[in-house]
This record gives sequence, C-alpha cells and structure tokens, in this order.
Amino acid sequence: MIAGILPLSIILIASASTEFSLFSEYISDIGVGPLSLIFNSSLVLSAILIIPFVLKARMHYKYSTILFLAAAVSLAAVGIFPLTSEFHSIVAGTFFVLAFASVLFAGLGMKGRKKNISIAVAILCATGLIFFNPFIETLQVFSVGIWVAAVGFLNRKKTTSPVRKDVPL
Repeated sequence: MIAGILPLSIILIASASTEFSLFSEYISDIGVGPLSLIFNSSLVLSAILIIPFVLKARMHYKYSTILFLAAAVSLAAVGIFPLTSEFHSIVAGTFFVLAFASVLFAGLGMKGRKKNISIAVAILCATGLIFFNPFIETLQVFSVGIWVAAVGFLNRKKTTSPVRKDVPL
C-alpha cells in the first residue's frame, strides 16, 4: 500500500506547499524543485517497496513478475534521473508503458470487478499517452498509485493471531 501512496502523498504536499501546480505542470517538475530530494527518494523507495508487493500479489494473480519488476526499476530510474537528466524522458516513458502493461496483465488474472477496473485503468492510462499533457499525466500517476495501494490493501495478510486457551493471560 505504501508503494502506491508514498509518491502520491509527496505530490500532494508539493502542490500544497510549493509553487508547483498539480494539473498544469508535469509531475517531474517536482523532481527538480524545492522538494526534489524528498520526491526523487520517494520514487526509489516506492520502487523498492513494490518488490514485496509483486511477490505477494503474484500468488493471487497470474501475471508477469518480470514486467512488474521492470516497471519498478524504471520508477527508481525516474527518481535517479530527474528532469534535468538526458535520460529522464526515456526512463519516464518506459515507466509509464511498463506500469500500464503491468496493471493490464495483472487485471487479466483477476476476477469480477477487480478485473474490469484494472483493465479499464490500464486502457485509459495507455490511451492518455496519445493526449499526454500535465492534466492527463496527473490522472495517470494517481490511477496507478491508487491501483497499487488498493491491490496491496485487498491482499494484505490478516495479522490476527489465534487465541490459545491453554496459555494463561
């Protein structure tokens, strides 16, 4: 859940506390602004946190683990190569394509409403690449982040432990 929520939280904080305008500037602008260290670090940390998400969710849904891990690596690369880097456009574009493909393939392995929602999110986000602008990018980033958080939430392990009656309290 944290892998999806962390970058979104930093984006919202940046839009509330700096001159960054959420729907009229590209999110990558945060990576070179006053909160750049925090934002870029959050992308790398989220990429690391996606690894256990991928391994856990893989047990529930059939999808390409390699695809998800490649999306995670490209997310980390976006944090390592901010907008001022000559590699930024390549790694950011790669992240978007891999993230949308990951959501699509995971959705294909789901059932019912989760399947329909996942496929719709992937198709809408991928279609948005045709009309790419700051507004669309914001919708794409939040869609994928919320999807990751929701799937993580829905697949969390119950932490309740059984009460043993033979052990005195």
